[in-house]
Amino acid sequence: MDLALSKQLKKVLCILLLALLTQQVVFADDIVLADGCALADAIAAANEDQAVGDCPAGNGNDTIRLTGDIVLQAALPFVDSDITIAGDGYTIDGGGKYHLFVIKRFGSLRIKQLNVINCHSEQGFSPIAGLDRAYITIDDSSFRGNSSSGSGGVIYAHQGNIIIRNSIIEDNSAARYAGAIYNKGPSLRPSEVYGRLEISNVSFKNNRAGAGGAIAIEDGQLWIWDSQFTGNAVEGVGGAIVNNLGRTTIMRSSFTENKAAVGGAIGSTFGSLNISLSSFSDNAASHNGGAMNLLDGEASVSDSSFFNNEAPEGAAVYAYAVPNFVLRHVSMVNNVAEESGGIQSIDGSESAAMLYLHNSVIAGNIGGDCAAAAHENIGSWIGDGSCSAALQGDPLLADMVLAADTPSAYMPLLQNSPLIDSADPEYCTETDQLGVARPQGMNCDIGAIEFAPPEAEA
Repeated sequence: MDLALSKQLKKVLCILLLALLTQQVVFADDIVLADGCALADAIAAANEDQAVGDCPAGNGNDTIRLTGDIVLQAALPFVDSDITIAGDGYTIDGGGKYHLFVIKRFGSLRIKQLNVINCHSEQGFSPIAGLDRAYITIDDSSFRGNSSSGSGGVIYAHQGNIIIRNSIIEDNSAARYAGAIYNKGPSLRPSEVYGRLEISNVSFKNNRAGAGGAIAIEDGQLWIWDSQFTGNAVEGVGGAIVNNLGRTTIMRSSFTENKAAVGGAIGSTFGSLNISLSSFSDNAASHNGGAMNLLDGEASVSDSSFFNNEAPEGAAVYAYAVPNFVLRHVSMVNNVAEESGGIQSIDGSESAAMLYLHNSVIAGNIGGDCAAAAHENIGSWIGDGSCSAALQGDPLLADMVLAADTPSAYMPLLQNSPLIDSADPEYCTETDQLGVARPQGMNCDIGAIEFAPPEAEA
C-alpha cells in the first residue's frame, strides 16, 4: 500500500470513529413504545431481560418511553424488576376498568412526566400497588379521576418506600382509606428503611375516601414539605390526612377547606405529629377538631397559623389524652365552635393530657380560646384570659394574607400590636412561619409571625 493511500485510509477511519463517538446511542434498556412495541410487552421485556413481541430485551434498570397517549384495554403485567416510565407529558387512561402498575416484592417503579387518569382497582388495594417493600418514585406527574374499591385511590403500598415530587393529585377516591396514597409500615418494630412516604411540592385537591381524604399511613413515616391540601373530604377521620400509629412531619404546607366528621384536616391516633411553618384555614369537622383531632400519642406545632376553622368542639385543635402536646409560636384566631373555638385538651379515662403553650397567641375564637385541665403557659397571649393567661385582650392582628412565594397563609401583626417584643426569650424559635429570622426587634414576638419594622426613609 502506497503512502498516499495509507494516509487516505487513516483519514476515513478517523471520520468514522468520530461519527460513532458523537452520534446518539440507544441502548437496549431504553424501550420505546413505537413500531408495534406495546406497554404490556415492554414491561414483560424489562422484567425478563429478553425480547417480547416487538419490544427489545431489557437490560437491568430499564426505561420505557411513551410516544403517545394510551388507553388500557387489559390489565398490565406486574412490575418485577427496576423500571422507569418516561411519560414525556403523555397520558395513560385506565378507562375506569383497569389498574395501572402492581410492583412485586422489592421491585422498583419510577414515573416521570406522566398523566394518569381513570384507573381503577377492584382488587382491594389501588391503581398503583406496591405489594411488599416496593420502591415507588414519582416526579412531575398528575393523577386525576383514579379510584379504588379498597384503600388508596392512587397508590397502595405495604412497607413501601414512596417519594412524590412536583406533582398534582386531584379528584381521586377510595372506598376505605386514603383517596390518594395509603402506606402501611412495619407494625412490630419501627423501621427507618421501610414504610416511608415523602411528599414534596405536591398539590392534593378534592380527593375522597372513608378516612384520610388524601393520605393515610399506618405504623410508618410520613414527611411532607411545601405542599397544599385543598378541598379533600371524608365521612370519617382526617379530611386530608390520617396518621395512625405513624410518625408524621409536616413543614411549609397549607390545609384549606378540608372536611371530615373528626379532624377536618388531620386526624392523628397513637402516633407522633410534628408540624411547622404551616397554615390551617377554613377546615371543618362535624364533630371534633375543625383543623386537627389528636388521640393519645404526642404532637408539636410551631410557627403555624389556624384561623376560620369550624367544629362543635375544638375548632382549631381537639386533643384527647395527649400527654405531650406543645404549641410554640402558634397563632389561633377567629375559629368557631360551640365549645372551645381555639384549643380543647382533655384527659382520657385512664391517662392525663398535658398542654404546653409557649409564645403563642389564641384569641378571638367563638366558644372560648383555650380549655385544658393541665397546661403550662409561658409567654402566650390568650384573648379571653383562659389557660392561666397573664397576657390577654385584643392582640391587634391584621387581616389574613396569602404568602406570594409559599403555600402558607398568615395574619400579620399591626404596628401597635402588644405581641411585638413580648415573647419569652427562652422559647423563641429561629424563624417565623414565613422564614423571617427572629427577633426583628429587641425581642422576638408572640405568635407565628414576626413583625418586621418598616424601613426608615432616607
